[in-house]
Amino acid sequence: MKVTFHPPVEAVASSISPSSPSIFSFEEVGAESSITLNLQVRVRRSERSFSMSRTNTGVEFVSVSENYSTEGEDYEIRCEAAAWAEGMGGLVESASSIGVLGEAGDASRVREMGSG
Repeated sequence: MKVTFHPPVEAVASSISPSSPSIFSFEEVGAESSITLNLQVRVRRSERSFSMSRTNTGVEFVSVSENYSTEGEDYEIRCEAAAWAEGMGGLVESASSIGVLGEAGDASRVREMGSG
């Protein structure tokens, strides 16, 4: 069986040693039985985004506002598995993905008003 993770995922450990990178071999799986493969992965922290806006409005009486925020980007973890065996008509493939919400960031809002 070949297991492929897409970045930002990095395989760290597995319950069965791979026979070559990302390839796991099983001798024989009997009828109505199964083999469990547990994989441990590491996910990099997502990149932070930055946004800032500034607005000046008014004549003689001025209003100034500034907004600043940082937040983590949302991302997806995707894993694809493909298996083949003697006597099977072809390759059996499966894919799964998990959406991960970005981390909360910092936010600041400044409002100033006055006459000039």
